[in-house]
Amino acid sequence: MFFVGYFDQDRVPDSNIGLALLNSTLTVLVADVLGRKTYGIGVIYLYGPEVNGLLLLDPAFLTMDHQKALQQAFIQMSQRPIRSIFEELGFTLCRERRCQH
Repeated sequence: MFFVGYFDQDRVPDSNIGLALLNSTLTVLVADVLGRKTYGIGVIYLYGPEVNGLLLLDPAFLTMDHQKALQQAFIQMSQRPIRSIFEELGFTLCRERRCQH
């Protein structure tokens, strides 16, 4: 399921900051609490009412230095290659051993 959304330019003038805040631990935690559970298969669904209820830190509370740092970190994170969970956790032996995880 995919949703298309737009940030209110008055509240979130830079979309990279808004995207970084959507990827924050706070937003993921709220999504986990508000999402619809499927009883055993491990998937949480977020539909319109849940998406509208997500908490997002107000960027106005961030200083300009924090906003710049957040924006740089998000851009750097979004451009790095995505690896297997084992490599992400630092298990480099999987690559050397050519494990098929």
